[in-house]
Amino acid sequence: MLTSYTGVLTSPNYPNIYPNNLDCQWIIRVAAVRNIRLTFTNFDVQIYDYVEVYDGPIVSPGRLLMNHTGSTAPSADVVSSSYEMLVRFVTEGTGNAFSGWRTTYTTS
Repeated sequence: MLTSYTGVLTSPNYPNIYPNNLDCQWIIRVAAVRNIRLTFTNFDVQIYDYVEVYDGPIVSPGRLLMNHTGSTAPSADVVSSSYEMLVRFVTEGTGNAFSGWRTTYTTS
């Protein structure tokens, strides 16, 4: 769990090739803030792998803020409506040569 007011989050092994068969989840929980803002600065993910961001601490289809894959970073920041956000990275089993992703987060 990430609890600082600002920080950096990356895929495993970033900037080197990330592993296959992952289902990683990070919760950002920062008390006494109105929202959390993610800014993806690098993004290089195999088309079958993806990053999801949820508004709150659990995987819930109704709270999905972003689902992204490919070689281009999301064009817009992702902003929660509260002090909690969940970032999930899922990879499948075929080999890859992709470096993954890096995001910074800030709070307000």
